[in-house]
Amino acid sequence: MKGLIDMRYLKLSVILVVLISVVLPVSAQEPTPPAPTADEIKAMLQEARNALDEAERANDLAFNLLGLFEATSGAVGIILGIIVPVIAVIAGLFGFSRLNSAQNELKEAKEKFETDVKTRQAQMDEYFKAFDKNTEELRNTVQKRSANANLALSMLLLADRQYKSQDYQGAIDTYQRALKLDDSNPITHYRLGYVFTQKGDLDDAQQHIEKALQLDPDFEQAVAAMGYVYRRKGDKLDSLANKQEKQGLINESQQTRQERDNFYNQSEGYFLRVLPTSPTLIDEDGESWWGALGGLYKRRGLIKEAIDKYERATKATKSSSYPFSNLALLYLMTGDREKMLKTYAEVERLAQGEAYAEVDNFWAHSDLVTSRVAQGKFAEAWAILDTALHIAPADGDYPLELMINTLRDLNRLLPEYDAEIQKIIAHVQAFWDKRKTPAS
Repeated sequence: MKGLIDMRYLKLSVILVVLISVVLPVSAQEPTPPAPTADEIKAMLQEARNALDEAERANDLAFNLLGLFEATSGAVGIILGIIVPVIAVIAGLFGFSRLNSAQNELKEAKEKFETDVKTRQAQMDEYFKAFDKNTEELRNTVQKRSANANLALSMLLLADRQYKSQDYQGAIDTYQRALKLDDSNPITHYRLGYVFTQKGDLDDAQQHIEKALQLDPDFEQAVAAMGYVYRRKGDKLDSLANKQEKQGLINESQQTRQERDNFYNQSEGYFLRVLPTSPTLIDEDGESWWGALGGLYKRRGLIKEAIDKYERATKATKSSSYPFSNLALLYLMTGDREKMLKTYAEVERLAQGEAYAEVDNFWAHSDLVTSRVAQGKFAEAWAILDTALHIAPADGDYPLELMINTLRDLNRLLPEYDAEIQKIIAHVQAFWDKRKTPAS
């Protein structure tokens, strides 16, 4: 076959190479090796023949494979001539199908988009409709609340006047009406709680003052008022413990005093929370809250501390007879009679001015009575006693109870005036008992 090496020429070439390698030396610089023997030459010739035989067999195999390849190439060409057009047709059909599918998907996407747009538009319309409605409702609500708040503030002024005129129940009713209009005003809750305290309804008082503190935890007047509520609760338990002790109920009396001490401790905590930083803080009667704390220490028997607190109260309310009256009694309890008389003279002067300024001010009239009793001015005391009793608040027992307790303290500390003081106490007690008895 053309292109293949003729095996005969190959054999001759191999033999010549072997002979030359035997005859010629390898290198001029190296020593010439000894000449091969006849047996070695025969062995090399035999190896050359074997190599030529292997080459001839490889040549035949290559020739056969080449023929097979030429035949296969023809068949492959025929097959490719058929398959390629078929594949082209299939690819065309597949591409057309994909194109058609894409068009359908595009159409569906367009329809879905248009539907979504309409849905979104409807939702937005509903949203803005609801927004407009809510805005209108909010506007109406705000206007209504504003009107209610203004009306509630007007009621606060009315309730304040009712309280000043000793109409506790009327003030309570008005404050409660104000809360129906605006229940988020801490001032209303505080003032209502204060009136309940003066009336003696201490649980109701605590409820509203606590509400005021929930709405405004830093409301100092409400904090002090809460201290006053707990002190008054402690006072009630103190009276109960004394009654139990007189009845021979010793264990019950001790337990009641433990509860009293708990209330007194809470009271002190509330007062000390605000008074050191706000020493001029006053209550709804215009009195210093230092006086209420002084009263707490007096009930505990801490006379020195009580005097200190009432002296602070005199600095906060210099024109009020209330702290001076309590201070004078404390001086008497310490045995300083001269200082007591001097202070009670000041009480009389201040109380007289307050009574003239406010003819229905029970507390000023009460201080005027007790100051004259302490100075031995019994005729002057009797002259204004009935006036004081008839302007005492009718909705609570605390004012008259406090007046009697003060007279009893004076009776105990001024034994020389026992007979006269006992007559005044009996007169006040009779008036109080008659008022507590329902009219037939």
